[in-house]
Amino acid sequence: MTQVKKIIVAAVSARPFVKAAAQAGYEVIAMDVFSDKDTQAAAKQAFKITYANGGFVADELEHILGQQQLADFRGFVYGSGFEAQPDLLDRIEARLPLLGNRPTVVRDLKRPAQFFSLLDTLSIQHPAISFQSLENADGWLSKHAGGSGGTHVVNAPTGVMPPAGYYYQQAVQGEPVSVLFLAHGGDIHVIGFNEQWVAPSPAQPYRYGGIVGHGQLPEAVKAKLIDAAQKLTQAIGLRGLNSLGCLRLTQG
Repeated sequence: MTQVKKIIVAAVSARPFVKAAAQAGYEVIAMDVFSDKDTQAAAKQAFKITYANGGFVADELEHILGQQQLADFRGFVYGSGFEAQPDLLDRIEARLPLLGNRPTVVRDLKRPAQFFSLLDTLSIQHPAISFQSLENADGWLSKHAGGSGGTHVVNAPTGVMPPAGYYYQQAVQGEPVSVLFLAHGGDIHVIGFNEQWVAPSPAQPYRYGGIVGHGQLPEAVKAKLIDAAQKLTQAIGLRGLNSLGCLRLTQG
């Protein structure tokens, strides 16, 4: 009898990963913030977990893992939501294989000084950054090192040191775009290019609003995204499904 292929999927929104895995013949345990009907229909079991202050409630997630016969699973697939929790990924990896980037990779990518220094070494352009107070913060943003979805991005204050875990970055005008790619063994396979938009609120002026696939980007922009994705993959050992975003400049 053929053994059932089983995986666990966790993300802020696990639905696309769960549906893809189910279509590929996997039995899926899903954990995400919504546990919507589509996810429930595609998964063997779907669990709703709490997400607050930029991360999952680790005790909830680990409790669900503890209820599973982990030896039966081929691994743990994770999406967005773990950017600020590499330690949680460490604990998960100790219990079953991670099918994606190692916790050390996530940790290194979320260390701003190290990450932007790497971009400089690889000749990948980026807006200016600062870890000091700004005499004039007009045109500067404050970002959290482990943030995602733009909810952590606000206008930087003048004359205030960035708190621990935060940094300032110069704002530039442009259209947010990205490339989705698979990485393995230093090589990449491009899945597609996307255009993004924001859904601002008074407290979160740069909040992620959505994405349009099959973005019609100029070939020069596509080439730069592919080049950057290839360089980063080879430099830090990216693996699995990754997304690399940038701003397509509208002036300057």
